[in-house]
Amino acid sequence: LGALDETATLTQRGLVHFVGPRDFTAQDAVAYHDGAQPGAAQKHYWLRLRWQSGDFVFPPQARRVLLNTTWASQAATRRDEILGSSNGDPGQRFTAL
Repeated sequence: LGALDETATLTQRGLVHFVGPRDFTAQDAVAYHDGAQPGAAQKHYWLRLRWQSGDFVFPPQARRVLLNTTWASQAATRRDEILGSSNGDPGQRFTAL
């Protein structure tokens, strides 16, 4: 599994990008809620990260795993364009085109 690592091997904040295998399938797992008794078996996808060498003063922690996502932005800069006017009355509504 190839990856693009922006974290310098988990030593700084950043993103690790990868595309999972085509045959990635859900496995049966017992769900725990708030550390309580196990619930009903559910299907989950498992992702394991491991480092092969080196030591950490503070072990890295994953804040979140985002699936099927991409960064995106769409913007256009307009300068000196009049967007409308208002008389200051409360409750006015405006529509962006």
